[in-house]
Amino acid sequence: MWDEQDAAVGITAIGLGRTLRELKRPSEALEQLAMAERVYWHLKGVKRGYARVVLGACLAANGDSAAAQPLVVDGLKTLQILQTGQWPERRFAQATAKALTRAKG
Repeated sequence: MWDEQDAAVGITAIGLGRTLRELKRPSEALEQLAMAERVYWHLKGVKRGYARVVLGACLAANGDSAAAQPLVVDGLKTLQILQTGQWPERRFAQATAKALTRAKG
């Protein structure tokens, strides 16, 4: 119904990606989260930052912390600029960044 550059496609891909990640289906999750990243690359803003964090979290869960770290850091910076600490996207980003830091150190 919508083309791939529509925000509805992006947010749906994020939700599906997170669900697939929780179901321990990382390959499928990465496909959805990569789509969300492409959509929000064009749309910018909060959703793009959130998409980058979720993609980073999935990469980390799939054992690729090196690729995850810059995505999470960049996404968190975007969310810190555009959202207060009460927003669930920002809280998720902060928790993800903290978990990556603990795993690294």
